[in-house]
Amino acid sequence: MTSLTHRQRVLMALNHQEPDRVPLASFTMVDVSYHALRRYLGLPAVKPLYFTEYGDVVMLDEDILSSLTLSRSAWRC
Repeated sequence: MTSLTHRQRVLMALNHQEPDRVPLASFTMVDVSYHALRRYLGLPAVKPLYFTEYGDVVMLDEDILSSLTLSRSAWRC
């Protein structure tokens, strides 16, 4: 399968078809998942950057995005 655009990937997933990789809806996750993902990818533990002072939602670091072959530029229209 050739590389899909982000839009194609999301549309395939919404239509219950198998895209070339899993589309992500956001570059955020809760801190528990963030730490588990870093461990799974073999990345060093770092202090997460929270979106708000009172929440548990963190932004994904560039090393995670790189490990998953993702780019923030994919979200630009």
